[in-house]
Amino acid sequence: MAQGFLNSLFSIPNSMLRGVYCVASGITNEINDVKDFGQRARYPRYFDLNEKMLVYNSDFSQAQLALKNYKEGMYKNEVIETVYDVSYRKNNEFFTRVLFITNESVMFMEKARKLKSRVLLRKIKGMMVYFSD
Repeated sequence: MAQGFLNSLFSIPNSMLRGVYCVASGITNEINDVKDFGQRARYPRYFDLNEKMLVYNSDFSQAQLALKNYKEGMYKNEVIETVYDVSYRKNNEFFTRVLFITNESVMFMEKARKLKSRVLLRKIKGMMVYFSD
């Protein structure tokens, strides 16, 4: 009974202090222009051409998000055929890169937002791929 009384006695000031802390954190984030607060843990699921949800695949999901986000969905109607994660680490810094092939083009994107390169398939006469360990 004493524990219930003490919990009810301290819960009101505790809630008030938590509220003040949250408001102060929000003001601090706004002043410091923090935009990535609460960033997604994973990319949204990939849906195929028939709007069928497939088993979660991070690479396909990142490619689909890139198509939807780049220049307000300029390439969102392209169908993703295959995706390759070509991310790398350099000087303790990780660079997220995705190479994917759609029904119309080959694209190389950075961080699901920035298009590094795009080549239309109809303009490609030949292609060679090299792998190294």
